[in-house]
Amino acid sequence: MKIEFDRNRRSEPDALASRWQLGRMGGGSLNLLRHGLAAAGASLTAMANGSPVIDRREDGDELPPYPAPGDEVPFGSGALHVLADGDRGRAPTVVLEGGAYGVSSTWAWVRAEVATQTRVVSYDRAGLAWSDPRPGPRDGVTIARELRHMLEITNERGPFILVGHSLGGLFVRVFADLFPEDVAGVVLLDGAHPDQFHFAGGFVRTALTAIAPVFARSGISRPAGSFSELTDGLPVRQRYEAEKMLAWHRHLRGARAELNALRRTVRQAQKARTLGDTPLLVLGADEGRTGDNPLWHILQRDLQLLSSRSVLERVPGASHTSLLTRREHATFVGEAIVEVVLASERRR
Repeated sequence: MKIEFDRNRRSEPDALASRWQLGRMGGGSLNLLRHGLAAAGASLTAMANGSPVIDRREDGDELPPYPAPGDEVPFGSGALHVLADGDRGRAPTVVLEGGAYGVSSTWAWVRAEVATQTRVVSYDRAGLAWSDPRPGPRDGVTIARELRHMLEITNERGPFILVGHSLGGLFVRVFADLFPEDVAGVVLLDGAHPDQFHFAGGFVRTALTAIAPVFARSGISRPAGSFSELTDGLPVRQRYEAEKMLAWHRHLRGARAELNALRRTVRQAQKARTLGDTPLLVLGADEGRTGDNPLWHILQRDLQLLSSRSVLERVPGASHTSLLTRREHATFVGEAIVEVVLASERRR
């Protein structure tokens, strides 16, 4: 695919987006918008619609249920799990930031596509999957600082192309605000918008986010509807890895810690500066909870305004999760990320 980032283009909100701005800033009562964005906000934690398949485990067992496929990098008193592919070269390195409940294995198709052109790094945030938990709140500033430190100690050279899927979009924006000199380009992959939570309310933190670790400890099997939508379509090994992690109480506890800090992360993202003329790709789903919701796309168009060199696209036929898990959709995503890499090189 070919994406053109026009330096002189100015993004202007359309009539529907302007209506959103009036509702947000003027305090008007837009009931349809509120209900629609509540549904869109719920998509951020769409993976929490049911309990996962759980292996019965002994209380206190903190050993990962599957060996780490990447490097376990010493980090403080524990370690962060990091997967890096591709050669270090002149082109910027791509850094992948997952969404809520994210497991690095779910980036397998995207990582393989990007690695054919440049270096790409995915990792598990502290407390998720193979990465050890760390003390303190799991808000955006904390996560951004940890990411930068991890990149330093693994000798990854910036500036970077940051890719944030779903909740990861907020973490990427906070990182870009704290460390703008380390950012060569940004991809928001069906990324969360901080203002969506004004309308989403309690939908974002469902009861399950509080009790899923209890389910995992108790060995309770899932009802209909599960985390399978986060893994269907992945390569066999990575699907198995992700399913094991999504059933592990420590991973679920780590994900809950991030959601517990969500209010703070949202405030941090709201205060973040725009991206100036940094290349920005807002790449969204075309179907499903977000892709079929026109109100979600209002927010995506608003995200496009973060940079004067931005492009808004959808992946045909993709849902919020299949952007990563279905090979054909993830290949599209990988090719689009490479276009942002090329645009960042032209900007130098």
